[in-house]
Amino acid sequence: MKHACHLLALAVLLVSLPVTADPGMLPGPSEQTTMIATLRDSSAQTTTSACGQAVTVDEVLAMMDRMPAAEVCKRGLETLCTTPYRWSRVGQANRIARAIAEKACSREEAADLVVYDVREGGNRLASVGDGGHSHGPWQISDKRAKPEVARDPDRAAPIWLSLAAQSRKDCANLPEDEQLAEVASGNCDHGRELTRRRAGLRRRVLARE
Repeated sequence: MKHACHLLALAVLLVSLPVTADPGMLPGPSEQTTMIATLRDSSAQTTTSACGQAVTVDEVLAMMDRMPAAEVCKRGLETLCTTPYRWSRVGQANRIARAIAEKACSREEAADLVVYDVREGGNRLASVGDGGHSHGPWQISDKRAKPEVARDPDRAAPIWLSLAAQSRKDCANLPEDEQLAEVASGNCDHGRELTRRRAGLRRRVLARE
């Protein structure tokens, strides 16, 4: 859209030049091509987060690598839920990290996206759960978005952030660490232990080493 607007502006500029102007003052074909190419380059370079790039892709990947391999500790396997795991090398981590860096408006939002991506979808775009009704890295229900949208991190991340914001509003009477219960379980009455655990993971990935 920006590219089209730039080209339209150039066309208006060229058409609006006085017809009595000195022909030598008008841009020739090669100059017009250069101007258009410059506008294209400028348009391509301005594709940034609406929130001003709160985090970089590398920072998001580093957050992923602070996540443990397992969410729940089991006897004899405690290291799996305490030792950082290289999630940045799992699945489509780079593509998901780019989407998070583009859509998150803060480090806290990025951390939430990382925690729920790793724990829900395992960094995999094709993840399916809830009997085939939830899809993508954030396991968005097909009641909320079509499967192809849920599997596209660029489109799914804003949807998840919107659901998280709504959950915090609906569950505002709960402790802060439990206010994503609606995202985790579908309502504010369930999933509270799960959301407390993931709030702890959020603080973990936010910690700067």
